[in-house]
This record gives sequence, C-alpha cells and structure tokens, in this order.
Amino acid sequence: VYTYTKTFSMSAIPYDTCLLELEGAYRDCSVFLNNNFVTSNHLGSLGFFADLTPYLQADVNYLEVKVSNDTQQNCRWYSGSGLYRPAWLWTGGPVHIPPEHLRLSTPEVDQEVSQVKVELSIVNRLRQQTTVQALVILRNSQENVVCTRTLPVTLFPGENPSLTWNLYLRNGKLWSPDTPNLYTCTVELRQGETLLDSIQETFGLRHIQF
Repeated sequence: VYTYTKTFSMSAIPYDTCLLELEGAYRDCSVFLNNNFVTSNHLGSLGFFADLTPYLQADVNYLEVKVSNDTQQNCRWYSGSGLYRPAWLWTGGPVHIPPEHLRLSTPEVDQEVSQVKVELSIVNRLRQQTTVQALVILRNSQENVVCTRTLPVTLFPGENPSLTWNLYLRNGKLWSPDTPNLYTCTVELRQGETLLDSIQETFGLRHIQF
C-alpha cells in the first residue's frame, strides 16, 4: 500500500471550489480529506477527479491518497504501483467550468463554411439564481479572432447545465499532415467586467470520407 499525504491552507487559495485530479494511480485508489472519505477509483489505467469541496476547512486541510495493488493477480507485465502520473489541484469560484468539460466537434467541414459545435458544462454552487455571459472566441494559428458569439446563461441554484452552441467558420483552413492548420476555442464566463472562469482547447478542421 502506498500512502501520499499533503497539507494545504485555504487561506492561501482565494477560492471555494477544489478538485483533485490524479492522472494515473495504479490500481485501487482512495482519497481522503480531513479524515473524510471522498471517493475511490479502481481503473488504474484511467485518471479521475475527486471533489474536495464538501470537506474543505477554512484553515489547514490534510489530504491523503492511498493506492494498493495487492488484491488481484497481476498481469505478466509489471504494471508498477502507486501514483505514476502528475497530480493537480484545480480551484475555482462557485460558478465555474469543470476541467475537461469543453468539447469541440466539426459536423460539417467545407472550405467555404464549416460548422463548429461547442459543448460546455457549467457548475453553479450558489444558493441563488444567477446570470452570466458566455463568450465563445475562435482564433486561427496567427491568434487572429475569426468568429465570436456571446450568449446570456441563467443558472438556477445547484444547477450544472450542459450547453451547446453552433458557430460557423468562413473560409476555414483545413487540417492535413502536410498543412496542420489549427484553431483555438476559448470560452469565458463573465458577470459584467468580472471574469469568473475560462477554458481553452485546440482543434482542427478535417474532412474524412470513405
């Protein structure tokens, strides 16, 4: 059994939402915060997130991760044990975008007009309804803005909605091995002039036909 511990203070982190990301833990992994069981994961080849928020203390927090690999017969290859990839602590406000919750696809690709489908999840931990502005920005490889869209989003208390937008990119440059043209999609959540959160992903326009 491998045990990893860390202490941290919320007074040094001006946020009220904390997620622990473990990119790789082999094999049976359990996460505890302040002696409270948070979550477990038994898929050693996949990373996972642990929501530490309900167990946070205002002062010092004690984080403990236990990983064991002795409850099964192992394969003929030595898989290793314990944490074998980086660990991250994600912090955010009560209204935020969860990590890895921006999904991009291109259902229609054409050199004249291409459709970019943007799917996004938002978390609202507030106890009251709130409205934010979601600003979607597409940039080309030269960092020039090629398409934008702004929409108001009303969030009810405790709601975690999934939102979808369709943007249309004119005269887009297609991706290929010889000309790997890439675009970036940035989504910002704002209330007035205040930036609440943002997320960014890279994508390319590619058409495959059989």
